[in-house]
Amino acid sequence: MKTKIISTAVIAAFSMALAVNAAEGEKKKGGGFASLDKNNDGKISKEEYMASPNAQKDTGKAEARFKSLDKDNNGSLDKNEIKELLKMHLKELGEKKQPTQ
Repeated sequence: MKTKIISTAVIAAFSMALAVNAAEGEKKKGGGFASLDKNNDGKISKEEYMASPNAQKDTGKAEARFKSLDKDNNGSLDKNEIKELLKMHLKELGEKKQPTQ
């Protein structure tokens, strides 16, 4: 349970960084969407995603995560897919913070 919560928090933090930059449309060096979009085409290819330090930690999980994020199955992640991921994680985090009665 503890591992699942920590994993969710890490994914949410990473996703939030990606989505914030995607939403602002900024091309900042060293962080977020722009740091993964190496060829500056406005998408994160599977190769770009898998080259990230987080993906390199566990390539099996990263492959599965990429597949689940790529909703249109086109082999890349666009800014809208990243935004949806952020919304999902924020909703999950909000539900976990709600007091149980």
